[in-house]
Amino acid sequence: RLNHRLLSDQDGSVHKAFGVRTGAGGPGFVLNDRITFVIGRDGVVRSNVRGLLTADPHVDEALATIRSLAQ
Repeated sequence: RLNHRLLSDQDGSVHKAFGVRTGAGGPGFVLNDRITFVIGRDGVVRSNVRGLLTADPHVDEALATIRSLAQ
């Protein structure tokens, strides 16, 4: 069980709300921008990581941010 919420943007509404580019096929297309946001309990974006092809930097930075917020 996770101690935080995750969001999957299947219909593209969050992409649109945050101004994230979508690929030629629209939301769900394999080449959409990949952006990970960490949002604090206060609703403030504490971290965002952009990267198209690899998830590792997203995981590493998101976890580092979450851990720093928990201290």
